[in-house]
Amino acid sequence: MRTFKEYFEQQETAADTIALLPGGFKPPTKGHFQALKYLLDDADRGVVLIGRKERDGITADQAKAVWEIYSKYLNKPIDIAVADVTPVRSVYEFAGNNKESNIIVGAGDKDEDMKRYDYFSRNIDKYPLVNVIKIPLQSEGISGTATRELINTDIDKAVKYFTPEGISDVHAKDIKEILDHPGRGLPEEDAEYRGRKVTLNKPTRGDVKKFKVYVKDPKTGNIKKVNFGHGGTSAKRRGEKTMKIRKSNPKARKSFRARHNCDNPGSKLKARYWSCKKW
Repeated sequence: MRTFKEYFEQQETAADTIALLPGGFKPPTKGHFQALKYLLDDADRGVVLIGRKERDGITADQAKAVWEIYSKYLNKPIDIAVADVTPVRSVYEFAGNNKESNIIVGAGDKDEDMKRYDYFSRNIDKYPLVNVIKIPLQSEGISGTATRELINTDIDKAVKYFTPEGISDVHAKDIKEILDHPGRGLPEEDAEYRGRKVTLNKPTRGDVKKFKVYVKDPKTGNIKKVNFGHGGTSAKRRGEKTMKIRKSNPKARKSFRARHNCDNPGSKLKARYWSCKKW
């Protein structure tokens, strides 16, 4: 993952006009896409600054990957970077290090969004080439919360809901895969659990239960093993009954998801979350 600092160190100062669009983008929606398109009307190129914070299992890496697909549908060069601290701070750092360039900063349509950049207007002598723009509401104010809920419950419907019009079927499929790999958007990564290397957020055949998965507790940073599913090799050794997943049976799948309230699967640290993922 290329950070904002790594991105900036590769830039050369140029007297062009650069549109900056900072935000969380978990995930980037058609509203965000239209916002950047709006800014690019008066710019030579764009820079998207993504917040590091994870939202409901969607990470900065995934946001960046979706933006990279969106950038193919814009007719000007786009750079995408993950903010070192926050997107707002990265805007100030970028402006301070590109004083020869005209910079357009895109802010949301709320007053508090504009206030984040008051320092520029109060110090116009220091930043004469920076212009903060309030972006009008785009795509009827598409909801990030609703988008994330749909990703967890119906990824196909979610992709149709939040992606820009004109996205090809191939790219729509790519976006689905970016957001719907094991863990519903949680990135697979290497970690250590009790002295051995494991892969996080990747369910595998289990021992105590039918499946197991290693996850990181976001509060403590500790790695936890979550066992889920009925049975497993240890159950077989004890002569206990194991059950076959029948998710290809629509009635059985619907019944399971209703019993376990899979529309709201809860924490990734609990077995129910992963059982719902399998169903």
